[in-house]
Amino acid sequence: MAANLTNSELEKYIADEVRLYAKTRVPVKASMLERMLVRSISCVKLHPNPEDEFCDPHIGPNHQIISSYVKTIKECRKHGDIPWDDDPIEVEKTFPDGYLILNGHHRWAACRIFGYNKTRVHIVNLTQQQDIEKMLLRSDNHKRASLDFDEVVLCPESSDHFEKKLRLPGGLFYKEKLKLGIPALFRFLAENGYDVWVYSYKYYSFDYIRHLFRKYHSGVTGVVTGAGRKTAAYKEKREQTEKLFAGKYSETLHISVDSVVRIRSGQNDPEMRTINDTEAGWYREVMNTVKDLSDNAE
Repeated sequence: MAANLTNSELEKYIADEVRLYAKTRVPVKASMLERMLVRSISCVKLHPNPEDEFCDPHIGPNHQIISSYVKTIKECRKHGDIPWDDDPIEVEKTFPDGYLILNGHHRWAACRIFGYNKTRVHIVNLTQQQDIEKMLLRSDNHKRASLDFDEVVLCPESSDHFEKKLRLPGGLFYKEKLKLGIPALFRFLAENGYDVWVYSYKYYSFDYIRHLFRKYHSGVTGVVTGAGRKTAAYKEKREQTEKLFAGKYSETLHISVDSVVRIRSGQNDPEMRTINDTEAGWYREVMNTVKDLSDNAE
């Protein structure tokens, strides 16, 4: 078992990590095999994220939450279980060494406080600015369709209207259920000159989502993951991305569960159309709405 830390030692350790690596650590793409497997990694190889409020000296770690996680570790050890085996800490591989924590700082801190050697992690490749630039360069289209992956593309648990599950072996790796008609909608948008961009607030690997759609014989132009980050650094990157989009696309469709909103450059007022069928016929109504908007633009 590793040497455990006190609360004050933990806070000093976090401050030292931020001071050492805040400006020098850069993300490194992990291989598909690395991303497929949930593995146990030494806690000393996991580095707190300088952009997370956990590392903000004015906010910092919540020691009450950490204490509750320490109790979880103790209970798991008592019963021979592995802490967070089904909910691993999400990390990003980095240079010069180790992994940057994306989600799970307090669980990592509990391991350090308790003196736990290793913890379960899931490695992801978040979308970087250079990835977005490459995605834009690959396309000749000047129209974009934007969809929220978590709220629009994925089927709600309460709904029975979803695409058939993938056959093996794909079904073992991809657990997500797509909303009925999503592949057909994406193919329709591509055939009508739209680049399809999906956004997830969760920490998926961007290539994981791209490959998922390929399994359904459809595709996306761009994927942005970890879109829910609220740090100043991420806000600046998001503003840079929006400038790139504004320079690339003359028209953007924002497609949600209950509406399609069209924004065109040079026009101040967006056009909004309501989608009434949010279940089995949703994708057909969206396609008809997009067609109607296109006809009216001519």
